[in-house]
Formats: sequence, structure tokens, C-alpha cells
Amino acid sequence: MKLADTTIEPRAVIVGAGTTGRELLRRLSESWLVSIVDTDPARFNLIDEQVDHERIRKTVGDGTSRLVLDESGIEHADYVIAVTGSDDRNLEVCRLAREDYGKSNLYAVVSRFSERERYGDAKIEFVTPSYAAAVSLEHRVLHGVGTSMTTAEVRGEIVEVSVLPSSPMIGRPLSSIRSTRWHVSAIYRDDRLVVPTGPIRIEVDDRVVLVGEKEILPAIAEFFRVGEPEFPLEFGSQVLVLTESASHFQHVAPELAYILDHSRARGVEILFWPHEPEIQAALEKTASDHEIDVSTSAVFGNYGEVGAKHIFNKDCGFLVVPDERFRFLERLGLRRTALSALSKKMEAPFAVLRGSHPYARILVPITHDPTSMDVARLAFDLARIYKASVTVVTVTEPRFVVGARAIEDQKSALGQITHLANLYHIEVEQLHREGNPIEEVRKLAVDFNLLLLGHTRKRKASFFNPDVSQHLLRRSPITTIALPL
Repeated sequence: MKLADTTIEPRAVIVGAGTTGRELLRRLSESWLVSIVDTDPARFNLIDEQVDHERIRKTVGDGTSRLVLDESGIEHADYVIAVTGSDDRNLEVCRLAREDYGKSNLYAVVSRFSERERYGDAKIEFVTPSYAAAVSLEHRVLHGVGTSMTTAEVRGEIVEVSVLPSSPMIGRPLSSIRSTRWHVSAIYRDDRLVVPTGPIRIEVDDRVVLVGEKEILPAIAEFFRVGEPEFPLEFGSQVLVLTESASHFQHVAPELAYILDHSRARGVEILFWPHEPEIQAALEKTASDHEIDVSTSAVFGNYGEVGAKHIFNKDCGFLVVPDERFRFLERLGLRRTALSALSKKMEAPFAVLRGSHPYARILVPITHDPTSMDVARLAFDLARIYKASVTVVTVTEPRFVVGARAIEDQKSALGQITHLANLYHIEVEQLHREGNPIEEVRKLAVDFNLLLLGHTRKRKASFFNPDVSQHLLRRSPITTIALPL
């Protein structure tokens, strides 16, 4: 099995084929491509026969050797996990992975409690089995949970999960958990241990250690970790539609109905102009034809003015704007567009609907600014809602245009998004193009159904420094959503 860089499945290299390494291999190989390394080839014969050996790669050798790591396919791995019996060897594997191969997702087993500080200083995620077991047993003894996790009748598990922003457990006190079949054993917050007592509340990015019965713990862990997508409630409860003609609403109504069928929105309001009774009647008829329950409000001015006067007093979670093309002076950056005026003040996502639903394939351009992670989170939520695939694309402009630092920031953002995708259990395809970001993304978009962009509100655009998100909103061939940041 070859860890080729064209696969979109997560990839891991495990160094150490002992009991821990083989069990981890068995679990990961169901949905990951895994390479395992060990000095003793006899250990490979002990790998569970139920493991699909076509999905794993076995390399005999010392994992602290660059030649062996090269052979293992580490270059294309998303994760490197060191689980040999030597703390020194595990640390060296992680050091090589970071310094020689640029890997940032590093994990290890630490046998000696005294070695924890060295791993912490090296920013390596680690597990100390003896400590984890002691914490779990202490919690069970002190809190009187009677089920033994080591009996033959009941098999228990210990699972650590990272709490994502969409988790429904955020803000809940542990005292609200009353199950006797599982419990929270430990919480790690900003690299410090938080003892899990009743008043403690779960926060975003907490690492929570759960202990419970094997049959129910995976579902509990998933609920803790990510929950269900709530789009657009994280921004607001209402979908607003800006339209200046009945024909525009007729065009977007089928796609709007599709969006509403898959969202948690609690209401739809159409803001229309000019104020003419026949337009209002046509809008309401179109909504009724598509079984959309709407309210309508007549407003005055262009939609940039409408937004400034009306939208910000409403609980807007998602905004649909007209599909307008750039005028000559606007394209040159010599005149501000109505969309630009509106987007500078928007906090909720806004979109131009072009009828490219259903959303089977989502395209997300990755830039070198900090907005990429927030856009990726929204993309993963939408992918879960619509059961869509996600493709991220980086477009590299000439180095003399953006500078070496911008290119490095782009690579760093891509690595962070890959890590986030694995947390969400989302498979992500990665593409790279060179050239003008606007034109390259437009060309790619024809093969997708939804384009998702980040929009930096404070950015000043000009002819020589165009706002990529504004151009793609106007010129993309598919439905395009922009997330203001």
C-alpha cells in the first residue's frame, strides 16, 4: 500500500507495533490509511486478522532513522504517532517528524511520569497510561460508581475528545450529567488539568477524557465533540432576502426552499423595493408555490442602503442578496459597490444564489489570512448538513507579489484545516493552483455546487489590490456564500 499524496483520506504513521500500536492501527485503519513501523517484523504477524491489510503499510526498521521514515511514507502523513516502549525514542521520532518533515500533528505515549515535562516543552501531545488509569480509578472510587471497568462481564474504554465550537456541551455544568454508565474523568484546558467537579463548565477546545461502557461511549464522545450542525442559528434565527424584482425571487426561490429544508432557520423575511402592491403579491405567490412561509416588508433605496437601515435591527442568520455584475468603475475600484457597503457591516453569512443546488461538492479557497479557519468550520458544518464533499484549494500568486511570508502562512493554514477536518471526521480533497486567485477559483468552480469564501470587512480594495471575495461573489458561476470576518 502506498501513501500517495492524491488520496483525500486521513493518513497516519505509527512508530511501534506493540500492543498499543496494533490496537491503534486496528481502530484507525477502518477509515484511515496507516503506515506502521517497527524493528521486529514478527510483531506484524500479530496484527488483527480483521484489519484490511490493503489499507496499511508495514516498514521494518528504526523509526528514528530518516531512511526508515522516508520508506514509511511520512512525507504524506497527516499524523505521526510514536508508541514504542522507549520515551527517548518516541521523543526523537516526534522531533524528526517536526524538524525534518514539517509535521505538526504529533502524538506519543509517555511511560515515565517524570518525562511529561519534556514532552510538554516540545509541544507534543502525549498520553501517560499509568496516570490516565489512576485518574479514572480515583474518580470512580471517590464518586462511588460501582461498575468495574476491568471485569470480564463489562468492557470499558477511555476516550479523549476535543470539544469543537458546535458541541452542545459547551457551557453546561458537569453536574447536569447523571449517567452511571459513563463519566468525565479529566479536562485539559490550555495545557493544564481541570478537576471535573460539578460546577465546572465545558469550554471550546477543552480536551475531555471520558470513561464508560464500550457500547455507548463512541456515541457519547461524538456528542461531546461536535454535536449536530445548527446553521444558521450560530449567527441568527432569520433568513433575509433582499430583492428588487419579483423575477429575482422567482429565480432564487427553489434554492432557498432547499436551503430552508436543511437548516434550523426559524423564519424568512423578504425585503423588497420599489414599494408596489403587484410586486408584493408576486413575491407572496412565488413563496407559496414553493411552500416557503414568509413575511414581506417594503423598503426604500438600493440594497446597500437597505442593509444599513433595516438588516442590522433584525436577527439575521443568513442573507440572500441580488446577483449583480460589476460596472466598469466598480471593477476598477474607483467606485464603491452597494454590496461592498453592505458587507462591511454584515456579521452573518451572505450569499448570491445561482441555482447550483443540491450541494454535493463544496469548494473552499484557502488564503494566507486568519479567516481561513472560520470559513473551514462553516464549510464542515454545511458538509455535514448537506452530506457534501469538501475540497480546499490554495492558489499561489508569484512570490514577488505576495511575499514568502504569505506563502508560508497559506501552507500553515492548510495544515491547520487538515487537522480540523480530521477532528470533524470530514474527508478533504486538497488542490493547488498557480496564478490569479480570482480566475483560478472561477475556473475550478464550474465542477462544484457551492463556493464558500471568507470576507475581511476592513480590507481596502483597489485596482491593484482587488478584494477577491467581492469579485468571486459577483463573478462566480455557482452559488457563493461569504462569511464576514
